[in-house]
Amino acid sequence: MPSKRHVGFFVLDVLLAADTIKRYAKHVPDAYTFVKNEVYYDAIMREFEIIGEAIKHILSSSELKHAINEEWRNIIGFRNLVAHEYFAIDFEECFHILHHDLPILEKEIFALLQEYTSEKDIDYIFKHIRNDLVRIGRDESIHFLDTLKAKLAKN
Repeated sequence: MPSKRHVGFFVLDVLLAADTIKRYAKHVPDAYTFVKNEVYYDAIMREFEIIGEAIKHILSSSELKHAINEEWRNIIGFRNLVAHEYFAIDFEECFHILHHDLPILEKEIFALLQEYTSEKDIDYIFKHIRNDLVRIGRDESIHFLDTLKAKLAKN
């Protein structure tokens, strides 16, 4: 069943989760530290799940069909692996994804947000997500969101 959320919310979910991953990743300098530190490993893997779920909704959006990178289907497969095969995950591959693939995805998703979301939709989406983040006290995510909106306004 398709989501009732505007697809722009899912686009922003990816960017917020990617930012959260980057903040957490500062504390895990190598693959071994990454897997050994349960708190950061679990938190990062949860954010990867969020990205995969959001990508699933983006890919099913009729509004964005023409703008989708078909390689994003691999992200859904990775999300399923993270969610269902927890101890079968190759942590070195995850560390590689974290540092090499995630920045590429971030750029692609930002371009998608920039190109295919109207100013009215952006204002609506940012307002609602920002209100939710304020309500739960997620200051770093609020800062990221405000910076992202300013970056969108410049372009």
